[in-house]
Amino acid sequence: MVRTALQDLLRDWLRALVVADTPAEHPLRVRLRDRLLAACSAADRRMQEERDAAAAARAARSAEEIEEERKFNERHRSLFAEIGYPRSRRRAHRELPREITAEIMVELLALLGPDLASRVRPSSVAWRKMRRHGSAPLWRSSSQVARSLLTVVASSPK
Repeated sequence: MVRTALQDLLRDWLRALVVADTPAEHPLRVRLRDRLLAACSAADRRMQEERDAAAAARAARSAEEIEEERKFNERHRSLFAEIGYPRSRRRAHRELPREITAEIMVELLALLGPDLASRVRPSSVAWRKMRRHGSAPLWRSSSQVARSLLTVVASSPK
């Protein structure tokens, strides 16, 4: 409840700054940008650490454990079989943590507009990941993104 209220407050405040055409480098908006980017970096590091730990655990298995797992998979093949048609390909691992792709995070980053663009360069790793996963609109100007968001919000039935 409190979290949703805080998210709404931040979203509304950023929208008001866009509507008021506040120039880039607004001090509070810059602080919010830094905190959001720090949260994104922490989530990225956490995900990488989890992947490294899982890879290390798989690499540390003995030959007996690997053989036992193979036999288990063969004996219980029907447990891992897909039901229905068509058979899909194996699901790809997420490249971005859920914290970064959460709707509120994407919207807040989008509303930061030029403040975000001044900190994250198109050549950065974050930019390439976001672009690869369809979040490139975050780096458009704040007026384009926020006005389109406000148009959608204003036209949606309440």
